[in-house]
Amino acid sequence: MQIYLGHWEWVIRDDGETGWRAPGGNARGVLDLRPLPAQGTAGGAPQGYGIFVYDGPRSHPLLLEDLGDAPDVLLPARSANAMSTLLGVSLTRDNLRNTLRQALLDPAAYDPTGAARWKPLRCSSQRKCRLLLKPWGLMFDEAVDESHPATASTVAVFRADYQRMRDAAETLSTERRTRSIDALKRYTGSTMRKLYRRMDDALADSILPAAYRLDGWTPPQTTFTESWPTNSTTISTGQDQPWNEDSLDVTVDAGRLKKASAAEADAWGRCLTDLSSDDHRHTCTMNLEEANDSSSGGPSCRKIDSTAQTYYAMVVSRRTSDPFQLLLKFVGGTFTLLDDLAADPGAGDITVYVEADGDQIEGAAGASVFGPVTDTAITGNLQVGYTVRDDPLDTVFFDNHTATDLVAATRMAGRRALLGVGF
Repeated sequence: MQIYLGHWEWVIRDDGETGWRAPGGNARGVLDLRPLPAQGTAGGAPQGYGIFVYDGPRSHPLLLEDLGDAPDVLLPARSANAMSTLLGVSLTRDNLRNTLRQALLDPAAYDPTGAARWKPLRCSSQRKCRLLLKPWGLMFDEAVDESHPATASTVAVFRADYQRMRDAAETLSTERRTRSIDALKRYTGSTMRKLYRRMDDALADSILPAAYRLDGWTPPQTTFTESWPTNSTTISTGQDQPWNEDSLDVTVDAGRLKKASAAEADAWGRCLTDLSSDDHRHTCTMNLEEANDSSSGGPSCRKIDSTAQTYYAMVVSRRTSDPFQLLLKFVGGTFTLLDDLAADPGAGDITVYVEADGDQIEGAAGASVFGPVTDTAITGNLQVGYTVRDDPLDTVFFDNHTATDLVAATRMAGRRALLGVGF
């Protein structure tokens, strides 16, 4: 195995899709160290950097510094200096494991908004701070208490996201603004529960942005479902949950969601029911009824509450020439490949999910599991959705959606086990 610091590569796939990937492809592990504007830029000169792991030595113009093959060995002075210079931060010379920990947890290195630098590591629903870099696995896996730096970084990102979402809520209709603020109150409760295992007014005041401390908090909720009970050309009403078509039309037929017309273009949308946390999983049943060259789709999570294409997604296709299963992130419509498998997911109904828990992003399509991959980019978004391309028509269908808040669900599962009762 060999580790490199370098730029991401802009590529055009066989199906015409464009996006960012590890230089030369076929990386075993990746870590994105770009600010959000660079991640959302489509093409052009690469901006920002990443860590890339390959099976062996690689030669590629975008791989700028060879970081060796042993994360626990002291970095050569040249490599340590190159990391500080290229990333634009002062990093103490150490082994790669500790150097990355510093870059992702030192407030002098990261940007909680993601505007100028990468976002930091945060804690997961299990109160863990983890950095996973395949194929070594967990570079570190630390329990988080109130003194751990991940507590401060989680609060910093929460405040930045809360401010962004709360400001956006002021531009909405009265009904939608009320729903958005109610969701943010649950998000505050979820963040307290995750970080401190308790929820109260004083604690909420300590983590909320100063301008919005009067918003208060409510306990998080856990799950909602969607079964597409009403056949309709619109999905905004008549279903279990309200949905929005963010790009191109979809319809419900025979109790399943599908694209409304054939076209080699992606349709995406979102459920307008906000979850209580950005630590959540979206599971659905997908049916890819035939192998062809232009149909794909999958569930998304951490979908932004707008028509913008910003979310994590598990996307699968039965392309006859090049079937694929991809764990992706989209920032402003531009995707970055996080993990992939060139394999047919199979015909008939398969269970597909995508999950974001802290900075651990994972997905599955049938028996194939992807990630977890550590990625800090997309945070604070409380909705889930879909993405689908369907040409010829009637070859991709969605059904039986479940969206689950991991913080609330974990807490409730633990209490059930302790008390021996359901509630």
